[in-house]
Order: sequence, then structure tokens, then C-alpha cells
Amino acid sequence: VRETSGTLGYADPLYIREGVVTEKSEVYSLGMVLLEVLTGRPPALQHPNGHIEYQFSHLNGDIPKLMAMVDPRGQWPPMLAEHVGRLALQCACEQ
Repeated sequence: VRETSGTLGYADPLYIREGVVTEKSEVYSLGMVLLEVLTGRPPALQHPNGHIEYQFSHLNGDIPKLMAMVDPRGQWPPMLAEHVGRLALQCACEQ
């Protein structure tokens, strides 16, 4: 990976902080997309005052917290939602 763009909430924090692009940058973005599909929420919201609210930063890998955020309109089978959620959180972790 040589180049990327940074959409609010989807861009890898390492890229935002240091401008460093790695394969992990793409994996992180995939995790954010999966979290949005699962919950129906965008990864970040920018308020009119400029404040950015990150929707998933409080999860810290906590599957029960994520499962409480699953969008019921998606009619996810619980086991599938948990598998997708685990994958999403693994992709989105900064380590």
C-alpha cells in the first residue's frame, strides 16, 4: 500500500496520526465497514461545533457491548452477528 485517503471514521488512526500507510490501514477500514453494517451506525459523526464523536471507541473489544448495539432491522442471527462482530473488532483494534 503506497497511498490512501482518509474518510472520517474509516481511516486508520496510525495514518491519521503519522501519515503511515500499511496493509493494516485497509484491514482497519474493513473493520469499520463491518461495524457499520452490523450496527447501522457510521463509525464517526462530526457535530456542527466541529466535535467528532467516534461510535465504537468505547467498545475496547467488548463483544457484549457490541451485541447491544446491533441494529435489529438487520435481523442478524445471534451467532452470525457475534462472528461478524468479533471479526470487525479484530480488524479495528490498533495493535
